[in-house]
Amino acid sequence: MVLVLAAVACWRRVPARAAAVACLVLGVFSLGGTLLFGGHYHPAIKLPWYWLQGLPLLESALPDRFSLLADGTAAALLAFAVDAAVPAFAAFAARRVPRVGPRLGLARLGLARLAVGWRPAAVVMAAAVLVVLPIVPKPLPVAAATPVPAGWSAAFAALRLPPSASVLVVPVPMSTFTEPLRWQADTGEPRSMVGGYFMGPGPHGRGYIDGNGTPRAGVYLNAIWVFSQAGQRGAAAAGASAAAAPAAGAPTAAAAAPAAGAAPNGGSGATGYLQVKSVTNAKMREQIRAWKVSAVVAVATPGSRLARYLTAILGSPAVVTADVMAWRVSPR
Repeated sequence: MVLVLAAVACWRRVPARAAAVACLVLGVFSLGGTLLFGGHYHPAIKLPWYWLQGLPLLESALPDRFSLLADGTAAALLAFAVDAAVPAFAAFAARRVPRVGPRLGLARLGLARLAVGWRPAAVVMAAAVLVVLPIVPKPLPVAAATPVPAGWSAAFAALRLPPSASVLVVPVPMSTFTEPLRWQADTGEPRSMVGGYFMGPGPHGRGYIDGNGTPRAGVYLNAIWVFSQAGQRGAAAAGASAAAAPAAGAPTAAAAAPAAGAAPNGGSGATGYLQVKSVTNAKMREQIRAWKVSAVVAVATPGSRLARYLTAILGSPAVVTADVMAWRVSPR
């Protein structure tokens, strides 16, 4: 309502008019292609972004980010309104106080002085602060971050990998499970890893989060990690069950793994799980070679399901320290 009044009051000023129009357009774009109201999408109601979201460059844009730009234009519009309100308030006070002051006793309160000097600006700024006070953001909720696995830095120090080496970290990071990226940011190791949270080429040459998605081999490794001894410590009470992957030979049992939008360490009662088809040892080795990694570093302890599976695939680990096991792999 305040922005509407500001737009009406300052409409004759071209910069304010441009800010008002930009705020309206960006606000509508931030709603996306279909209306979301009351916690439900209404596909029948198409918004302007619906006809723009498929265009080149715009197809990768996240419409809710337009709200950040809309906030800037709203702030500019409010600034124009404050700038126009200062002289208007001074003129109003200069006219009204002498006229009604004697009857209401305003002169004795010194309100006539509000029309001169810095006082009009102070009054208008105080009103502006009161207007924006309800939208001041609250402190962000604090959540405990997943700690770096014990032995993480020691394992990489023992591997002595060159700076250009790429590493397969298990669990494999993806857009819905980013803890390994935090471990990398906290320690600087590894320099380069498979997977992550990124925009990449996907089907039909268009950009998508995770590109073509995590390969089946990576999802299968995450599934084994979830139900291994180390994975259960990192994902307490996952609330799901899966058949154990054989320690050797071609694994044939299906393992429960997260669907899109559900992290491998989903809490108890998490939904969105699906059955992941098993990956043969040969296919797993082929995928590891395709990744061209110099090492495989797994958050696992000896004897866990993941440790037994990777030992069957890669042989004995080169490094075992605390909760981390590592294998050197020829990138060719």
